[in-house]
Amino acid sequence: MSEVTVQSEILGTPSAPGQSSGLMQARGVERVFEEGGRSLRVLQGVDLPVGEGQWVTILGRSGSGKSTLLHLLGGLDKPTSGEVFFRERSIASLRGNALNRYRAESVGLVFQFYHLLPELSAVENVLIGGMLRHGVFQWPGQKKAYRQRTEALLERVGLKDRMRHRPSQLSGGERQRVAIARALVNEPAVLLADEPTGNLDVDTSGSILELFQQLHGEGQAIVMVTHDPAVAELGDAAVTLVRGKIVAEGTGRKRPG
Repeated sequence: MSEVTVQSEILGTPSAPGQSSGLMQARGVERVFEEGGRSLRVLQGVDLPVGEGQWVTILGRSGSGKSTLLHLLGGLDKPTSGEVFFRERSIASLRGNALNRYRAESVGLVFQFYHLLPELSAVENVLIGGMLRHGVFQWPGQKKAYRQRTEALLERVGLKDRMRHRPSQLSGGERQRVAIARALVNEPAVLLADEPTGNLDVDTSGSILELFQQLHGEGQAIVMVTHDPAVAELGDAAVTLVRGKIVAEGTGRKRPG
């Protein structure tokens, strides 16, 4: 299989001219869920562009559709209508291995509740990301390089002396740092973070946000969901969702002083 064919499988169908720009874009996205015989419109015609290296924050109250939008960008769900583009290619047609590769290689996912495997150490939890990307047959040839990358990442996020600890032996902030390292291990083009500080105290939240700022300063694109207006101001651009619609757009760039 040629490299061109592989790229086509990962990224889906090229968009028509003018339909997408930059790194990632949601265009006219709607998501409708059927519950109890009625339709629940969680997203209603959302447009969201994300540029290369840009930090975009999505602000809104619980139930506004923030997490649903992030899941669509990450390929965890599909829109009822509209499309999501990644580098000017639609991800709508991705199936099976191609969709898994998009999730593993193009985006890194960080959640509020960490989703670490309790029986594994910090190192092993991060290595899972590489294993999922390469699969059983390719993994033995990749393991050494990933081990080095994993240890470097854990040191980078301040866990040099905690690498062998299991999640139960780590604080909430430390667990989130492991989750961030796991999201970065495959060098994704964009980090998708869903309320990454929502389960942390104020001081710990501040240190996690500082880490995101450092990553962004090094060129990492980030899309972050939050309910906190102060957090929303940290990025380059911010949008506000209310009942599934973008009702406000703004510029961030607030820095802690």
